[in-house]
Amino acid sequence: FRKFVALTIVALTSLTSEGLTQDKVFQMRSKYNSLGSFFVFTAEGGGTLALSDFQTPGISYIGRGGVEYFFPSTGIAVFGLRVLGGYGVLTGRHEDGRSVGSGTTRIINKFKTTFSYVEGGIVVAFGMNNIIPYLASGGNYIIAYSPKDQDFVGIYSPVNRGGFLSVFGEFGLRFFFTNTISFNISGKYTLGIVDDIDGFESNKKDSFITAAAGFSLHLFHGLRIK
Repeated sequence: FRKFVALTIVALTSLTSEGLTQDKVFQMRSKYNSLGSFFVFTAEGGGTLALSDFQTPGISYIGRGGVEYFFPSTGIAVFGLRVLGGYGVLTGRHEDGRSVGSGTTRIINKFKTTFSYVEGGIVVAFGMNNIIPYLASGGNYIIAYSPKDQDFVGIYSPVNRGGFLSVFGEFGLRFFFTNTISFNISGKYTLGIVDDIDGFESNKKDSFITAAAGFSLHLFHGLRIK
């Protein structure tokens, strides 16, 4: 009888340990960790902060949307590719004014530049349960940008400047309401290769910071674990 009790205790302990281990493994698998690939469609809006040659950076707005594709993974991290596009505005002020334009220049105290862009890059998502942090990096192509003064008069002629490449780094969090819908927040730094986003040319490349929030749909993930 004692041997039977001892064997029973050992068996129950083994089953319990195995159950706990399986449960732990299950909990460690995030909303992003998957047996199969899946797509994410995103729409977001937020603010911009221009880091230019103007003394006081202004806060303006930006909107973006696009798609991401994530590869199969059952580990703690999952890798994906992204293609996004957007439209935004950059502003700044300088109390003493800046000499802007080319050829016939003029002094302005405030600039407002509209721009549109597309971007491509890689995404690495981490985490567990319903909150997923991620990192993204890649390249932006500014399709066109239009620097204007405080009276919304174009600094250059023609008003629209040609496109240029830039690079970005982004950190964000996704909060899942369901296995398909998430609310996102992110911060992003973009460094350009031009110096006249604000209409003033110096030895400093213009850059900007964006903060965005919005929603994503996570689709075509029938083989996902959770």
